[in-house]
Amino acid sequence: VDINAGLDVDGRTELDITNIAETLNVVGISTFASDVDINGSVDIDGHTELDNLNVSGVSTLTGNVSFGSSAFFGDNDKINMGDSDDLKIYHDGDSYISHNGTGNIHITTPSNAAIDLMKHGTTEKLARFIADGGVELYYKNAKKFETSGIGVTVTGQLDSTTLNVSGVST
Repeated sequence: VDINAGLDVDGRTELDITNIAETLNVVGISTFASDVDINGSVDIDGHTELDNLNVSGVSTLTGNVSFGSSAFFGDNDKINMGDSDDLKIYHDGDSYISHNGTGNIHITTPSNAAIDLMKHGTTEKLARFIADGGVELYYKNAKKFETSGIGVTVTGQLDSTTLNVSGVST
């Protein structure tokens, strides 16, 4: 059958393409008004836009993966990294960054910046680690302990159960 005009088929249509040389080639936009059930592989070249995608089972993504704005994980869901799940980030009521690998955890910052640990929802500092500088520890947003190139500075009262001093003491 050679059809050079529109074809309108009502009801069920089954195409039996058993020979590899026989293919169904659809050129142009195809619209399916209801579900499409594909019992085999799908090879899509080019851009694909899906309004909703539900994947069951293992998914392998290669290249860069981009989330439009956020990625949401539920309680007890984990982000696992490394061949042996060496690094995990998860929440189970408490929140964890768990390292079970052989190396170290590195949190890095440029040489002109600092790493601040903050109280959630506030501007209150808990600790500050200054690149090429010192470490500062805070109590209720007030600096109480600070390291420098010559030692440490304690602001406020210093209590010690045992104190050994060598050198000059005032």
